[in-house]
Amino acid sequence: MSINEIVHDYFMSVQTLHGTMNNDKHETEKRLQIVAENINSLIKAIEECLRKPKNQRIRLGITSFTHLTDQEFDSMINHHLIERSTLHATLKGGLGSNLTGTPSCPNEPISRQLPRSFNWFEQGKVTPIRQQGQCGSCFIFSSVATVESSLLIKSNGQINPYDVDFSEQAVLDCLARNTCESGGYQWFGWSTMAQYGIVDEEYYPYQTQWLGQCNVYPRSRYRIRVIDWCSHNYNNDEIIQTMLYKYGPLDASISVSTGPEWKYLKGPFEAYCDTHVNHAVTLIGWDEYYWIIKNSWGPEWGINGYLFLPRHSNKCGILFEVAMPITEIY
Repeated sequence: MSINEIVHDYFMSVQTLHGTMNNDKHETEKRLQIVAENINSLIKAIEECLRKPKNQRIRLGITSFTHLTDQEFDSMINHHLIERSTLHATLKGGLGSNLTGTPSCPNEPISRQLPRSFNWFEQGKVTPIRQQGQCGSCFIFSSVATVESSLLIKSNGQINPYDVDFSEQAVLDCLARNTCESGGYQWFGWSTMAQYGIVDEEYYPYQTQWLGQCNVYPRSRYRIRVIDWCSHNYNNDEIIQTMLYKYGPLDASISVSTGPEWKYLKGPFEAYCDTHVNHAVTLIGWDEYYWIIKNSWGPEWGINGYLFLPRHSNKCGILFEVAMPITEIY
């Protein structure tokens, strides 16, 4: 297949999936050029990767970001984390809930009976992969994902995970105008859901931008609400495994960059990364070698939308802090 054929096929798939071009001739020509340039960059990155030792190689390929410039891809990364102390000042009105944020999740005794591998997706307690688009809303998607999983766990198998899709836009619109640019912490999402309620995606679909239409949703279709949240800092593998196994999927933060190792990742992540965390994800399980992580970059990225991150080394800062919502069915 020639590079022109690759560009055409990718272009048509992105048009179908995301409606990126909107029948704008200038935008279409611009995106075609970006795709061609990015595929050439991808080929060079693959050639460079193949020159590395086998244990440092990663699988790269065309993802749903191949039509974006590096600057546009960078807009999805949460570079400017808002300080925790500003949390309550950003939320006003609503249902009157005043989350304090439990300082620390319960210190559970480390379980010695943990399975060698465990995956909440295989238990039917993880909703499908979402796509945050060009907005630094990863923290909203991860906070919503944990609430969705909490509902599925509490329902004891009575709810199909493909039927559950809570609105991220409803959370985004109740936060600051510049949230897509500045990002935030996962507990912003939980506190917003506690104060303003939860609504389904079909009633308030995601728009990849702040609209400012903050509404109160006093009743959830599934009658679940967030009543608090807690976090746990400076962990090791066993602590996180124990929490994950006992309570369900956890919010976590990792360090990502705009390099090809992230933009075009199609397999487990074995490349270098620092520990300056800037991207929120949902930790759903582990195997003998990797953490299994739900991302919000669409199913065409990583391994069907999931990140497999090496364990036992605090890779990309994954061990620094995990957090989870405290929910109840009413």
